[in-house]
Amino acid sequence: MSYWHRGNARLEIAPLLPDPVKSVLEIGCGVGNTLEWLRDSIGVKRCVGVEINALAASRARDKGISTQHANVEKEALQFEGEQFDLLLCLDVLEHLTDPWRTLKLLVAHLKPGGCLIASIPNVAHVSVLLPLILHNKWTYEDSGILDRTHLRFFTRDSAVELLELSGLKITRILPHFGRRTHRRLNFLSGGLLERFLTLQFLISARKS
Repeated sequence: MSYWHRGNARLEIAPLLPDPVKSVLEIGCGVGNTLEWLRDSIGVKRCVGVEINALAASRARDKGISTQHANVEKEALQFEGEQFDLLLCLDVLEHLTDPWRTLKLLVAHLKPGGCLIASIPNVAHVSVLLPLILHNKWTYEDSGILDRTHLRFFTRDSAVELLELSGLKITRILPHFGRRTHRRLNFLSGGLLERFLTLQFLISARKS
């Protein structure tokens, strides 16, 4: 998955959205489509994005999204001290050099009781494990779990640990299956194969 070039709004996070949500900060907002959806369809009043790619940040601003072009690991955020109801980190944490430290800093921008929603690729997915076990291959690609720009890799448990170490309490985890056949296989296995068939985990967590 590209760090910024995400053309579609992430509608799959809808079941995890807190109610109410009046303000949202998205890290890695891309061209702003998810924030635009939250503003225009969900009614979120304050939508703020941070984006590492200058062109994507410009396109987000063209949609009326307040967007800062910045690398969150190296630059101060323009809204220091401001807190939000919702923090989005969708396919972002795996791109960071130190997601543990960075996430702790980002959680400071959540109101008490605020919600974080993260989507994190599952390195225990069958598409990664089978080539590794059968052919001793770990091949980086242009997109997907082994995207060349991924610096960190997570399983379900290590993703949960990352969020909990940032002072968050997990409230819900939704598996996202890349294929219908994988969803069916998981159902037929009674959930026993979920950790191998889940492409990425959608996780919501609250700040104490």
